[in-house]
Amino acid sequence: MKCYHTIALAIIVASLSWNISIAQPKLGLLIIAHGSPSQQWNAPVLELMDQVKYVLNERGENPFSDVRVAFAEFAQPSIDSVIRDFERNGIQKVYALPIFVALSSHTLFDIPAILGLYNDPEVVQQLEKEGITIVQTNMHITLGPTLSKGDVFDEVMLDRVRELSTAPDSEGVVILAHGSNQFKPIWCTLLRRISSYISAKTGICYVDFAFVEMGQSLITEGAPVILHMAKKTKRDHRCWSLSFFWHQ
Repeated sequence: MKCYHTIALAIIVASLSWNISIAQPKLGLLIIAHGSPSQQWNAPVLELMDQVKYVLNERGENPFSDVRVAFAEFAQPSIDSVIRDFERNGIQKVYALPIFVALSSHTLFDIPAILGLYNDPEVVQQLEKEGITIVQTNMHITLGPTLSKGDVFDEVMLDRVRELSTAPDSEGVVILAHGSNQFKPIWCTLLRRISSYISAKTGICYVDFAFVEMGQSLITEGAPVILHMAKKTKRDHRCWSLSFFWHQ
């Protein structure tokens, strides 16, 4: 689970970049994940809580009285239940970090609405219809950015390529990503950056990306990119297709 260790470190860097004073009483760090009906998906995310606590304590830079993980949907603990736990434990201020790849309707609308920071009646009504409880609290909550703001996924994808690569001169890489078509320009910028980084660090000349269920389908958009990459790298060479997802 090297990927999750890298993400844990990214969470720590992001949390400490808030210029938090250790003198502030009772601070809570809330790590927010999407959540899944699959416990196999949720388990390593829940482990981030202990990883983040451990590294913060090892560094001697832990301003938080408590660090918790919560899921936006599909799994427990929910965001609301963790906020209520914080209240019972006397937490006075919460720093919330969404461990999402990039901007999406979840990070722009749903999570802020669940935290009580964004009050759009349509969004709130839809969330409540899905059985999600909106947070009601007097605690101050600060919501941080997605993980695309740092270099965590550049490093994660680079690690995955290095694990597979044996002959960079004769290989190609296609990164497969999933998200909302509404945010496609942001995704393209992120994926171009990661592609360039992988190429520069590995010496693999052919690195490209394609979208899965982002206004296109794998068959019509993803497969042609993979086939084109295969032609570029010739028959006796190899083309790696890497998924850019949280899911295992």
